[in-house]
Amino acid sequence: AEEALRHMHQRAAVDLVITDLYMPGIDGWRFCRLLRSPEYAAFNTTPILVVSATYSGEDAERITADLGANAFLSIPYDPPVLLARVRALLEKRSPPPTIRTLIVEDDEALARLLRQAFQRHGYVTSVATTGAEARRLYREHKPEIAVVDYYLPDMTGDRLLKEFKQPGSSTVVIMITGDQNPERAVQLMQDGADDFVRKPFDPAYLIGICQRARRQRALLRVEELLEERTHQLQESERLFRTLAETISAGVYIYRGDRYIYANSAAEAITGYTRDELLKMKVWDPIHPDSRQLIKQRTEARQRGDPVPSRYELKLLTKTGEERWVDVTASIIRFQDKPAVLVTAFDITERKKMEAELLKAQKLESLGLLAGGIAHDFNNFLMAILGNISLARLEADSPENLSERLMAAERACLRAKDLTQQLLTFSKGGTPIRKLTSIAELIKESAEFVLRGSNVRCQFSIADDLWPVEIDIGQMSQVIQNLIINADQASPNGGTITIRAQNVTLDEGDVPPLKAGRYVKIAIEDHGIGIPREHLSKIFDPYFTTKQKGSGLGLSIVYSIVKKHDGHITVRSELGRGTTFTIYLPASGEAPTRETPETARTEDTSSSRGGRILVMDDEEIIRDVTRHILERLGYDVALARDGEEAIQMYRDAQRRGRPFDAVIMDLTVPGGMGGKEAIRRLRTIDPQVKAIVASGYSNDPIMANYRAYGFDGVVAKPYRIEELRRVLHQVLTSTETANDVPPSGILQWPDAPPENREPKLSS
Repeated sequence: AEEALRHMHQRAAVDLVITDLYMPGIDGWRFCRLLRSPEYAAFNTTPILVVSATYSGEDAERITADLGANAFLSIPYDPPVLLARVRALLEKRSPPPTIRTLIVEDDEALARLLRQAFQRHGYVTSVATTGAEARRLYREHKPEIAVVDYYLPDMTGDRLLKEFKQPGSSTVVIMITGDQNPERAVQLMQDGADDFVRKPFDPAYLIGICQRARRQRALLRVEELLEERTHQLQESERLFRTLAETISAGVYIYRGDRYIYANSAAEAITGYTRDELLKMKVWDPIHPDSRQLIKQRTEARQRGDPVPSRYELKLLTKTGEERWVDVTASIIRFQDKPAVLVTAFDITERKKMEAELLKAQKLESLGLLAGGIAHDFNNFLMAILGNISLARLEADSPENLSERLMAAERACLRAKDLTQQLLTFSKGGTPIRKLTSIAELIKESAEFVLRGSNVRCQFSIADDLWPVEIDIGQMSQVIQNLIINADQASPNGGTITIRAQNVTLDEGDVPPLKAGRYVKIAIEDHGIGIPREHLSKIFDPYFTTKQKGSGLGLSIVYSIVKKHDGHITVRSELGRGTTFTIYLPASGEAPTRETPETARTEDTSSSRGGRILVMDDEEIIRDVTRHILERLGYDVALARDGEEAIQMYRDAQRRGRPFDAVIMDLTVPGGMGGKEAIRRLRTIDPQVKAIVASGYSNDPIMANYRAYGFDGVVAKPYRIEELRRVLHQVLTSTETANDVPPSGILQWPDAPPENREPKLSS
């Protein structure tokens, strides 16, 4: 109020005043009285609207009117109601406060004169000439003011005074009499009269007495209400503190960014004493992982923006221990001022149990995975072993021998496919991403899978689809696996609808995705659907309800999408169909159109010959590779590890019979592998032609072999045709990897991030 008065003093005019009631210093009632006082004459007629969350009801409205306000509104209120009240006040259409007055006077001429005078001042006036009539009118109208003559035909006025001043009554009673006895006035004041006027008097003087008495009465009532309110607040706070100290949840109250209350449970959770907490900012005990979120929500709550009332966050205790709490926050009035109440339940143990449960579920999945792998590999090994055994028995029949060996080869290739799927599902298989438009990939993958099927594809793909950075091979596998699922779920044929569109997500729209731009791909079938109890398991490895299939398809889909920083969801209804929805982060760059490399037309059916050095720690691999290369017409030397390979390479150069190419295993347990060996060989011979061969197809070197100094790559197990093709390409190429001089110019990262080029040193 003091600040408002200073501002009003500096302004020429104010059209409307809206004020609270309970304020520090000058409260709303005294503020209203000041605005109606001679000291602030410029504002005596300014409309005043009182709003209050503390007081309500007729009593508060009457007091407000008595002090000169024009309208009263209880908080909370509907905004349209407030606006309507404000418009009415600004347009001077607000009805003036209704002040009911009862005049009890047996002199009809004086009664008529007083009635006219009060009505001119805006009072609603009733007149009674007897005590009995006064009683009736009082019961009917409950007047704010009663002017009572002492001598009446049927009784004396002091009897009415006592009746009108019953406990709970707010009527101001002014006694009038022609009796000059001073003791009469004293007695009447003792009986409860608010004032006393002797006849004769000017009606204007009486009205002034009434107004003064009303204001005095209002101020007395204000003091009563304030005292009552203070007592209520004290009692409420006492009860609150009693309850807060008996519950196990941490209870915090803060105003602004400072704690103003903390219970004993809050001390136990944080490790800080109450005094320490009260000196801290709200986010000081918050773990850094949650601190920014709390700052944002605290600021939003203070602005009045919508904020979730319940969430989980991490605290950092005084001893540095991390603790999880389930928090509920709400705005309250504490010590009669707005504040935020926070209850925090310690859920650290629950979080640990959830982690253990998740670990158990993972172990269960791993057990299922291990069982599935063992089953599949035993089948493949049976096929290989059985066919080799038959081949030995049928060695004298070339046709049967060839058929058996081809069957064994097919089993090996199926085992190779399984290992590649497992690598993609595991932590490895990092996507080698390229910036591309996914529209064509979706169409080509779907059309490839559905060749010969009785199911057709319907596409709805946005023309302006944003580009994405993806591993084209892996993402093609995702689309194909989902289309295969949709096809198998539609045994009677039908339509698979594939939609792709651009979407912009806000935080929390699709947990756990961050806010940003995404390409949304939805694959919808109208097949048999997935039972509700299976939906939570469909991405688990080896979980399947089909009679055929490995159960790895959707696990691989989930793994690939996750490694692309995307998200996949499923919605299904039995008998209605299933929809898989993929979200992939959109790139801000435009894809560059690449022209396919011209297919090599060289005849690789025969080799040109040459000397090849093979390095591998497994004797069986060295032996079979030697036989393959000799069959292709090469002269072969074998080394067990990188050290031996380097020595043999040096010796061959000194003798003038250098190797034309080197094939090296990537990993040699307890010895030098291909990664270190190629570094050393490049210092010996910058033009060395090297091929990396490894069963670790998920190793970053296999995906980015040129950055590590190799000229070609073959993934074990490989077919003779694959090795022959790679050797032919490397030996006929006029360039070597990176084409660098022998000075260790490449800085070889242990595990380079995807798409990172090797750094050049000076």
